[in-house]
Amino acid sequence: MSEIDASILQNFFEKVTLGTKIVQAKLITTSDGLFTRLNLTGHIVVEGQLNKSAFHKFDEIELNIRDTLRFNKILKSFKDKISVEVKDINIILRGVNKTGHFKVASEITTYVDKEGKAKFDNGFNLPITFLKEISGNLSNVDADCIEFEVKDKMLSVLTQGQEDSVVE
Repeated sequence: MSEIDASILQNFFEKVTLGTKIVQAKLITTSDGLFTRLNLTGHIVVEGQLNKSAFHKFDEIELNIRDTLRFNKILKSFKDKISVEVKDINIILRGVNKTGHFKVASEITTYVDKEGKAKFDNGFNLPITFLKEISGNLSNVDADCIEFEVKDKMLSVLTQGQEDSVVE
């Protein structure tokens, strides 16, 4: 059983699932902390690690989350320190005055074991205003993901919704 402040776990979870836009998630413990590498449509979109030092008590755990939106809602309802464990077919979250049971997924299709290899010449810096524009585009076209492309030392970001798109 691991123990952590609910807000820390919820904040990490929301970031690695892109605000629950990635529907399924697998979080596993490593020697360094809680880790995930999630894939959407054949591209690795997010990799995250919550350092072991963020936990009050750190034990081995594997969280196979079948519905990130619903799990996030349950997680948000906890305000203090929680214990997290997997028992039988449930993820059990225990707080001071509340216990939540969340049925685990049998298979997670978004988790990737192997690290992807992105090729960049020398890296690049992005102004925060550019990132804010991209964030705005996500909501403007009601997009589920964005696509980055680096070509001829130029970064393009495609934000594709159901019918509309924006390229920065």
